[in-house]
Amino acid sequence: MKTWVKLALRELINHRGFSVFFLANLTLGLVGFIALDSFKLSLHEHIEKKSKAILAADLAVYASRPFTEEEETLLAQNLPPGTQVTRQINFMSMIQGPKETRLVEIVAVDSGYPLYGELTLKTGRVGAKEVQERLLSGNRAWVQPELVQLLGVEPQGQIRIGDQDFSVDDQLLEAPGQNFWNAGIAYKVFIGYDQALKTGLIRQGSRRYHYRLYKLPAGAEATPTARALYQALKAKFGPSPYLYLRTYSQANQQMSRILSYLNDYLGLVALVALFLAGMGTAFLFRSFLSQRLKDLAILRALGAKPWETVWLSVFQIAVLGAVAALLSSLLAQLALPLLVRLLSTFLPLGFVTLLSYKSMALAFGVGILGSALFCLPLLLGLLNLSPKLLLQETPATLAQEAGLSTWASALAYLPLGGLYWALAVWQSKSLFVGSLFLGGLALSALALSLLGLLPLWFGVRGLTGLSLSLRLALRNLGRGGGASVTSVIALGLGALLINLIPQIHEGLATEIASPDSTKLPSFFLFDIQPDQVAPLEEYVASLGYQAQNRSAMVLARLTHINDRSMDLEPEKQSQTREEENEEFTRRRDQNLSYRPNLYESEELVEGAWFPGPYNPAGLVLPELSLEVRFAERLGVGVGDKLSFDVQGVPVEGRVTSLRRVRWNSFTPNFFVLFQPGVLEDAPSTWLATVFHVPEDQKTGFQNQVNRHFTNVSLINVTGLVGKVLEIAGQVRWAIQVMAFLAVLAGLVVVYSIASFNAKARETEINLLKILGASFGHLQGMVALEFGLVGFFASLAGAALSLGIAWGLAQFLFERIFVINLWITGVTVGGVTLLSLFAGWLATRRTLAKSPAQLLSAL
Repeated sequence: MKTWVKLALRELINHRGFSVFFLANLTLGLVGFIALDSFKLSLHEHIEKKSKAILAADLAVYASRPFTEEEETLLAQNLPPGTQVTRQINFMSMIQGPKETRLVEIVAVDSGYPLYGELTLKTGRVGAKEVQERLLSGNRAWVQPELVQLLGVEPQGQIRIGDQDFSVDDQLLEAPGQNFWNAGIAYKVFIGYDQALKTGLIRQGSRRYHYRLYKLPAGAEATPTARALYQALKAKFGPSPYLYLRTYSQANQQMSRILSYLNDYLGLVALVALFLAGMGTAFLFRSFLSQRLKDLAILRALGAKPWETVWLSVFQIAVLGAVAALLSSLLAQLALPLLVRLLSTFLPLGFVTLLSYKSMALAFGVGILGSALFCLPLLLGLLNLSPKLLLQETPATLAQEAGLSTWASALAYLPLGGLYWALAVWQSKSLFVGSLFLGGLALSALALSLLGLLPLWFGVRGLTGLSLSLRLALRNLGRGGGASVTSVIALGLGALLINLIPQIHEGLATEIASPDSTKLPSFFLFDIQPDQVAPLEEYVASLGYQAQNRSAMVLARLTHINDRSMDLEPEKQSQTREEENEEFTRRRDQNLSYRPNLYESEELVEGAWFPGPYNPAGLVLPELSLEVRFAERLGVGVGDKLSFDVQGVPVEGRVTSLRRVRWNSFTPNFFVLFQPGVLEDAPSTWLATVFHVPEDQKTGFQNQVNRHFTNVSLINVTGLVGKVLEIAGQVRWAIQVMAFLAVLAGLVVVYSIASFNAKARETEINLLKILGASFGHLQGMVALEFGLVGFFASLAGAALSLGIAWGLAQFLFERIFVINLWITGVTVGGVTLLSLFAGWLATRRTLAKSPAQLLSAL
């Protein structure tokens, strides 16, 4: 064994070029994947460390309406003795400052808050005692620092919330359960619970989230307590009570969900870079084996068994894979600060990334096993190697002496496919997305091979009449075989990723900022009480504008589908993203509405619209119209019956139509619309929109409306769009960094191929020099060869990305598709130039060598 190890290491040292390129390919492919895994583990560790402080309690019970006395009593009776409780209300509202009015999220806390953890103020860290003494002792507010400047308020200055004035007592930097602030649309303001009740903003029908936070006594576990509490609620109020339960562990899952989704898809992009690196390592290993065929045959002739020659190569791959894993782990540590900077919008304060030993273990596992599986057909082919090739006069080729049949090679790649499928499913947390990714990757590689190589293969037929450099370049590409295919796939996939994300972003940004089919409103108004609808319309009219698209919003819970109970068990740890989405759809409160006609932003896709108001004397159920994708998530269609609990009153309806909604219109649209004549008497609030307010008058309009209707909240749609696009832009750049990593991996593959091809063709190049080819001709041949590969590969990748972007627009983004030819041109031009440079860099030494070497050999 010791002899075999020494032999394996000596060969790697003697073939330094192969070893270096192999390590460079694999390290670059692993670094993004490992950095993301370490980032994910760091986030999980940060949240676990905060644990109960994230929820500020062991257990939370909350509802989108006030708790009833009966519910309060039941909760108290079913909690362990010694349980501590505090109250909290969260809601959106307008606040007035000296400079302007802003939409914020009000967090009203009561005595005892926080039960765990501390709040971080500008003046220092505070706990429940300081909250009681400072925040709850009067009309005082703690606001985020950004609001101080936006509102133009001085320290200890006054802001108005509803009907009450509050003094800004301090600036709030962090609080339990409120970490991901910058990703939100509205900043947060903390006030006292009793003070919030006096503002006049807590009214019937308004969407206000009321919390009861509990700290359990020693020995009491949150999860069993939550289950017992749920059973008590279910026994008293039925299978779909209005009260939600959440333990601190579930709050951790919720807190990290945004980043988890983003991390999942960044990881899939990183898998592409790993795939390209694997392709490069397989090509390099093939070249390495081709050079060592006689050495391996000699070992066989000296008595080595076939499996021993295979294990020699496996050991070499394992050594290189382990070194690459170590190097990638070190580089990942350097890359983590960049990743944190890209995702800073979504990260909690105090977040620190550290390279985890679990990430390093993953690097070693993927580096060694992945490399071996990429090279598996070559390794298995060594079993067929015979010492007879030493007796041959003509040079032996790897395919002839140690190759597998086409079917055997395909079967040998199945374990690699299984590994990548497992990694994709694990990374995306979705069987569907992971399988779709792997299928898409395979189809993209096939399409790129055809689109990128066909022009090159056809070009070989028309060599006459072309310049010498171009003829030589096309001839080399036409007979390049695996090297050409690998180069085109490597560069094409990188170009595809770089061009795809900006194209999707361009379409979304264009449609969100300026939708074509509907006019964008200036303001979106909500929390309008029923008795305020007419006065508000009149007041807006007096300012010279018109309140349009008035819509009632009624809070309800879905209880049955076709008499099948929607029995909601306590929230559980979902295993896949599909399970998370399904549970969210079932669990969420439903906002119902009614109206006699469709809006311009809606289109009927199936069924018929309401014939008129509902007739209670009839024998049929009220009609329902569902948004088409909401219906798909529920698994219902035209003819199905849905049952709702409308704040204690059971209401049924039958689906008679499905609608497609353009949500970017910012008009009051709903997943569920009832036939008029059913919900008019239910507790509700109203929504409306106001159009055509000039930009320089928006602040004044907002201030005037809020002074007359203190409970009505306004969203500046332009500002909202800007915030959404800002967040989308940051997500785009995070994904783009991973796409650039894939391109870099592709360029390393091209460099490796060019370097080894140049070495293999050294005799040919020297012969061309002897026959009179100038250095300029040869340099032009190399430049054209790799420039053509880069051009056709990037062109094929860009074309394929446009096709994928169009497909996504049809099926996911409501047919939003806008082509940005500038981005496409930059992608194609950039990849072409980089490919040309990589080819020149890899072959410059070979081109510069003297042909005297060939003459001396002759």
